[in-house]
Amino acid sequence: MEIWDTVPVARTALFVVHNGTTLDRLLDVAEVFAGDLRVRIVATSDLSDPFAEGLPELVAKVGLATVPWSEATRNRYDLIVSASHHGPLDELRGPLLTLAHGAGFGKYAPGSRSVFGLDAEWLLDRHGRPLAAALGLARPYELGAAADTAVVVGDPCFDHLVRMNAERAQDTVVITSTWGNRSLLGVSPQVIDAVVGAGYDTRLILHPNIWARHGEHQVRLWLRNSLERGLTLVPPLRAWRRELATAGYVIGDHGSVTVYGAALGKPTLLAAFPDDQVVPGSPAHRLGELAGRYDPGIPVDVQLDKATGHRELTELVTAVPGEARARLQATCYRLLDLEEPEC
Repeated sequence: MEIWDTVPVARTALFVVHNGTTLDRLLDVAEVFAGDLRVRIVATSDLSDPFAEGLPELVAKVGLATVPWSEATRNRYDLIVSASHHGPLDELRGPLLTLAHGAGFGKYAPGSRSVFGLDAEWLLDRHGRPLAAALGLARPYELGAAADTAVVVGDPCFDHLVRMNAERAQDTVVITSTWGNRSLLGVSPQVIDAVVGAGYDTRLILHPNIWARHGEHQVRLWLRNSLERGLTLVPPLRAWRRELATAGYVIGDHGSVTVYGAALGKPTLLAAFPDDQVVPGSPAHRLGELAGRYDPGIPVDVQLDKATGHRELTELVTAVPGEARARLQATCYRLLDLEEPEC
């Protein structure tokens, strides 16, 4: 304990924040330490992620204490948690827990056919050894040399959405876009104005990378016409969960939010879906096989009336529905070498 500290903590966990999406997932992990004065959390980032613009301000907004990367690499931590697999994680000292930050491993790394977060280049260090002490997974995967580090912890985000899932607001449509030039916003932005024009209470959830890359001012300029006609633009952190949980319908693409919405049973349409960018066998791939495709030539209400949800996706999203918090807690405390709190 340092002289400036108030609470005599026994362990320190370091959260490695790459971008807004990983911050959202790390806040799920933070919940396993609620009420335990033995553990404190500090956050760091090397700010090398392509979507790190505005990240320090975002971390400050949620109230996490931070340490600069230069200090983080000098110290040893009792637990390190990362919700992404890239960057110089090997510069940090302490047992590392890595997690996915979306609904499974559904995308290839940009410019390659490497499954981001699942292939060896993301899991092994330069000596061919597992980078992480524990690789937290939503369901079992074949992992080769990293197999011994695998721990099925489930999907804390999906469990949270299931707990929040409420009676559907029949007139509310959530439109969601992942990032990239083949996303809904990249190839089918006209669907936003069409749904607003059809009289639906329309909520737009954009991937945090869109906000980071282009900035809120630019995003609002692009969407000015729809915003003036009643579109609600959902903030990029946490707030999207409530909107999705109460949505009547979902129109999206190959992003995780669309997958989660369909798995919750929300009638779902796809307005963009780049089949060649989606990993076979992933939840997103299965969604592409199941969900109807939005057709700009057919009235919106007609299409939504025919749309269906796909709760069968749940088994691909998580092998242990409802158990993520308990499993994450057990894994974190094991790595901390600390007994779990009794309640």
